Amino acid sequence: ALPPCEKTPILLVDTSFSYFSPIKYSRWDFGAAGQALGNPISKNYPAAGRYPVHLISTNFRGCSDTLSDSITIYPLPKVAAMSDTSICIPDGIILTVTGAKTYFWLPPDSLSCTNCANPIANPTKASSYIVTGTDENGCANKDTVNIGIQTKTTFTTKAGGEICLGEMFQLFAIGATVYNWSPSESLDSPKSAHPIAHPQSNTSYIVIAKEGSCAADTQVVKVIVHPLPTVDAGSDVKLIAGKATILQASGAGVSKVLWSGDSSLSCYDCFGPEAKPRKTTTYFVKGYNEFGCSSTDSVTVFVLCDGSQLFIPNTFSPNGDGYNDRFFPRGDGIKLITSFRIYSRWGELMYERKNMEVNDESAGWDGIHNGRILSPDVFVYVIEANCESGAPIMFKGDVTLLK
Repeated sequence: ALPPCEKTPILLVDTSFSYFSPIKYSRWDFGAAGQALGNPISKNYPAAGRYPVHLISTNFRGCSDTLSDSITIYPLPKVAAMSDTSICIPDGIILTVTGAKTYFWLPPDSLSCTNCANPIANPTKASSYIVTGTDENGCANKDTVNIGIQTKTTFTTKAGGEICLGEMFQLFAIGATVYNWSPSESLDSPKSAHPIAHPQSNTSYIVIAKEGSCAADTQVVKVIVHPLPTVDAGSDVKLIAGKATILQASGAGVSKVLWSGDSSLSCYDCFGPEAKPRKTTTYFVKGYNEFGCSSTDSVTVFVLCDGSQLFIPNTFSPNGDGYNDRFFPRGDGIKLITSFRIYSRWGELMYERKNMEVNDESAGWDGIHNGRILSPDVFVYVIEANCESGAPIMFKGDVTLLK
């Protein structure tokens, strides 16, 4: 009898008996799967699972009895043979299959074995091989693999492309077993199916491919190499802290640029941005040509710290008229006034302020010492500061108090 497998007819037999009268008929009730009358009967279940079975046996005297049980239907194995392919005469090919426990191949002609999982096929013409796989439950399923015959190697390559000088391009071929690419000088592996090319100029790569005993075939893949643009960021610049300078990019074949460095540039995609760095900074400019190829150059702006960054008046008049009433340092490029001291001509400290901002009038000296406005005189100032570049700087001088 066949095992209870899905999509496979199974035979159900009523073996009931009666002492006083033979069995007249057998009625089978399969629930939602329907009913049947007869003995034996053939039943086909479309899907695996466990199904109820009720058997009502009736003899010729009209007496009946019922038997209730269930039947387990097993799934068919998922037999999967290899993909269809083709070979060259007299080459052979190993057939492969998965999904079952045992296998049987047909037709036996040109096969090394029929009851193995991986027979060697040596067809002399296009052939179809059918494999039947059986699992541990005895359920069987089939699949087919078609083997064609060819005389010439058939393979494919991916299209060529465009690169920038210095870049790589990966060549690609599939369908053969032996490859030979040329020219080989700019290839990392000329006998590979996927060599990496580093051409220095436009190059047509020829690949000769061969599969087994088939005749070789040839294809061409062209790689176009675009030159790099020439970009110049200009000469290095020396700049007093707090000042600005204009950078200027130029070059041959440059259609657009992109600057990087810090956030002090007025624009990043223009050829001549204004730069106002707080400290010595190197700016990089990448120039692109019409093909998207790029080159990079750099320019360094050296930020210097000197006395020109601070303006210190030599007189002030604290008379309350709202004009020049306080003495304080003015300028640009100064990060912080760390110390601001005023001395009399005899060296007495008259005023001191620490950690003040430049141009802060409210932090300046109003000519008052010990609660009174001083008389006109000449005083000495000492200012210690840090430039925006971080460098320290000191200023000394005289200031005259006027009425």
